[in-house]
Amino acid sequence: MANTKNLSIHICFNTNMPSIFDTHINYSLTDLDGIITDVSTAFSKETGYPKEELIGKSHALLRSPDFPIQTYAHLWETIVNNKIWEGQIKNIRKNGDAYWMHSIIQPYFNELDEKIGYIAIRQNITKEKQCEALSMIDELTGVYNRRKFNQELNKQLINYYRYQENFSLVMIDIDYFKYLNDTYGHMIGDEALKRLCEVVRQHIRAGDFFARWGGEEFVLILHHIDKDMAYHTCTKLLGYIQNELSGFLFENFGITLNFTCSMGITSAQITDSTESILERSDTALYHAKENGRNRIELL
Repeated sequence: MANTKNLSIHICFNTNMPSIFDTHINYSLTDLDGIITDVSTAFSKETGYPKEELIGKSHALLRSPDFPIQTYAHLWETIVNNKIWEGQIKNIRKNGDAYWMHSIIQPYFNELDEKIGYIAIRQNITKEKQCEALSMIDELTGVYNRRKFNQELNKQLINYYRYQENFSLVMIDIDYFKYLNDTYGHMIGDEALKRLCEVVRQHIRAGDFFARWGGEEFVLILHHIDKDMAYHTCTKLLGYIQNELSGFLFENFGITLNFTCSMGITSAQITDSTESILERSDTALYHAKENGRNRIELL
């Protein structure tokens, strides 16, 4: 089956009608080491690089620094075993603009059925990704929503199983938030939620993931650290939230209130599902609230 598909690609590149394909199909050819040997005019136009600046280079020239390197590892693992890889890749054009491509990458062969390189055919999906991104954002706070968090947690577990990349999950709940809403009104409560999100984003690493779980609850994924290291990080975060939110309410609304949160932390385990790690972090959060609030519990 794979040979038939690769043979059809070989024939296509040896016909006398390549001009339409070259103009309208975004493709590139590489050798077995991933060095570009040919690109279509459509590929050159999409990237902003003239063909002569692409030939002899690798696709790392286009790599977006915030795109997970694990995807490329899986890509190469697939194609070196003569299988087809299909997925979405974020790239950077020559002018610095980011764009998304849906890519299909596979080996191609010569007339003797010898593998001589790889071909990638792509379609721009930037508009679709932009629409998808909007559907993943919490309207009030501007952070990711529960839907996006569920996707991220599933991705993190897959990376944990495949590459042993440890991570910790933190559940965050604002203490006595109902009192704030009932006493001072939902408008001030909303402003407090937005300010809390700003504070958290200022004090976590660029690669960490923060989302609104719902109401006054939030979730935080801390990459590459166990729960003991996460405890150290969250202890400082708890202090930042208390100091900055209490000051924010007083300075902007004249409200004297000790604004605090409770947190529950757990780390990924080899037997985890998304349900089990969520349940464990939620249980840790419950213990934090039962044991006095404004504290962190590990599980």
